[in-house]
Amino acid sequence: MRSPVTAMKQPSVVKAMGWCPWQRNTIATGGGYQDGKLRIWDALSGTCETIANTNSQICSLRWAEKRRCLVTGHGLPQHHIACWSWDFASLNLTSQFTGWVSVSHIKERSEEMFSPEGFVLISCAVLLVVQPGHGSEIIGGKEVMPYMALVTNTTHVCGGTLINPKWVLTAAHCEKMTTVALGVHSIRKKESWQVFRVTHSIPYPAYNRETKVNDLRMLKLETAAKQTKNVTYLHLESPKREPKTGTSCLTAGWGQTNEAVKKMSNVLMSVNVTVVDRKKCSKYYSSKPVITKAMICAGSENKDACQGDSGGPLLCNGALVGVTSFGRGCGRAPGVYAYITKQHLRWIKKIIRTPEMQE
Repeated sequence: MRSPVTAMKQPSVVKAMGWCPWQRNTIATGGGYQDGKLRIWDALSGTCETIANTNSQICSLRWAEKRRCLVTGHGLPQHHIACWSWDFASLNLTSQFTGWVSVSHIKERSEEMFSPEGFVLISCAVLLVVQPGHGSEIIGGKEVMPYMALVTNTTHVCGGTLINPKWVLTAAHCEKMTTVALGVHSIRKKESWQVFRVTHSIPYPAYNRETKVNDLRMLKLETAAKQTKNVTYLHLESPKREPKTGTSCLTAGWGQTNEAVKKMSNVLMSVNVTVVDRKKCSKYYSSKPVITKAMICAGSENKDACQGDSGGPLLCNGALVGVTSFGRGCGRAPGVYAYITKQHLRWIKKIIRTPEMQE
């Protein structure tokens, strides 16, 4: 006789789940970016026994084999590992690991080591260390990414994103750029850098300097970048849907960290910015220029891209959806990003696949 199917009314997308190895009929689930809640369920009744708000996407989770605790790996916006104790009535955060790390997955074959008290001591193959990358000015920022590119000529600096071993995506208004550096964290320390000459600089055909629409440019490197722990390209996929108003996204760069201080940041910084409705955004700019559907506005109080951050990425739910385009001062109004539409994505792929660009 088959067991009846139990429906558990999870109010959001489930990004991770795991059966408790020491408590029968008990399962933990992790919510996605919009939810961020860790839930413990009675699988027989379908009842949610305990909820804890992690304030971050739960990418993965793993129970301790014998102790009443579990570890969760988190993506945007906080990028951390958390350890939880569970006493059947409540989930309690016991420790948290943050800093220069971003967690993608806790795989079944990873080697979590728990101390006798049940806390995580070390977890091999859990951490995806996000090494120095590149960008531009960030107000209120603090982090790094390995696919960031420092794009320069003799007088100007922009950011960019390595989307292919030989290609960097930046802003169209970043003109006459001659050099790309990858693997950069500190501008002063060049030990891990890979430096390339730009052989082709191709703006989007319909880019308009006046209206600032379609502010995208492809840069081809003289040779392919070598993927290391410091350098990784970001696979560019078409977002399933445009990020909604209120979505928390991430942008990064080496630009000014304060509008009053006309100086680049020595280290790569990142900051979370919130997507703003286009009509509301247009009021900040008085329709000069017009905020079109090919643009995304994002910013928070005292959190914004600034001069020098042009060309850097806008990532929402882990996907590259935009490129830093323009703004008003630093943090005075939402920043504006060129939205990577399906049409733009087709152009990017066409450029990369063009026979004469294969050499």
